[in-house]
Amino acid sequence: MVNGPGILVIDDEQPVGTFFTRLLSNKGYRIGVASSGAQAYELIEQEKFDVAMVDLKLPDADGLSLLQHIKAHQPGCEVIIMTGYSTTRTAVKAIQFGAFDYIEKPFDDIELVEELIEKALSFSKTEGALDDKDYGWAKVAEDVGFQVGKTPKMIKLVSISERIATKDINVLIHGETGTGKEVLARFVHAASNRRDKPFLAINCGALPENLLESELFGHEKVPLLVPMCSVRVSLSWQTTAHYF
Repeated sequence: MVNGPGILVIDDEQPVGTFFTRLLSNKGYRIGVASSGAQAYELIEQEKFDVAMVDLKLPDADGLSLLQHIKAHQPGCEVIIMTGYSTTRTAVKAIQFGAFDYIEKPFDDIELVEELIEKALSFSKTEGALDDKDYGWAKVAEDVGFQVGKTPKMIKLVSISERIATKDINVLIHGETGTGKEVLARFVHAASNRRDKPFLAINCGALPENLLESELFGHEKVPLLVPMCSVRVSLSWQTTAHYF
């Protein structure tokens, strides 16, 4: 019996289970495959796993419910959600529930899949045992002046923020004045694929409501005789910038 790291694959499509078994067995991983929610719950009770690849939609179970069950019974197991129906809301909810990340099917880049699993394994083994400077996001945080500290809640917050930063989604940060919302926003920008684009911090409260749109997107003056012909001008580079 293989004693290497345990990988649990939960997917009702048999080819997916076969794919991961062939891909990972040669690397010394112990593979468990479940084609239904019932089989998954049984395997989770019987064996310990380090990483679980969970399909979002199963005939008899919901992927998010399985995610919560795994984190409740095996907190050290990192969960990667697999989906062919990826939506922003589902992806964010999965990460909020404790998923390490999510990946869309079909798998076009095998190396990316392997890299994601290895990252999840590494995180599973080292979570709670690292100094704050040893995390992958430590350098980015230092560059933007983000002092994370060592509390578990802050570590979790920044780890989730780093994963979300690579997604093409909108991010809402809310909190009381002085809690560091802008610093976190700058971190998300620096960890994103748009890090080389502008980051614009705008205090909307300081702008009159009737001038907010003009200040953000520009405007063009026209003669007073034709007030209905005013034109808003938007600079092309603004579409690639991050606003906070």
